Amino acid sequence: MSSVAVIGAGIAGLTAAYKLSANHDVIVFERETSAGGKIRSQKIEGGFLFEWGPSAFLSSAQELKALVAEIGLGDVLTPARPAAKNRFIYWNGVLHKLPSKPPDAFKMKILSPLGKLRAVGEVLVPKGSGAEDE
Repeated sequence: MSSVAVIGAGIAGLTAAYKLSANHDVIVFERETSAGGKIRSQKIEGGFLFEWGPSAFLSSAQELKALVAEIGLGDVLTPARPAAKNRFIYWNGVLHKLPSKPPDAFKMKILSPLGKLRAVGEVLVPKGSGAEDE
């Protein structure tokens, strides 16, 4: 059995280490004090729980669902509540509701006119070659 080093204990590194561990001795190196990369939970004043990074995943992604089941976490997933369809960004001391439809993004005050123009210009950017993940 060969040895493999994985650099980074974020979700990608941990997934790679898990998959490689079937046929290799794996060691994971992480510079932070805990694994998870950008994904972490933090209790803040008032008993609130603040989730850093993604708190959800696209449940239609079959590969991800298979991985979650394979590592034994399928039974602990909690489906999103209907209220979760309302998402917010906290910016400059104010909660801003994220739009549910792309055209509504142009009403958002957190996007500058130049940012809105750049978003519209995105349709003019050619697609990648398809050979690599964008």
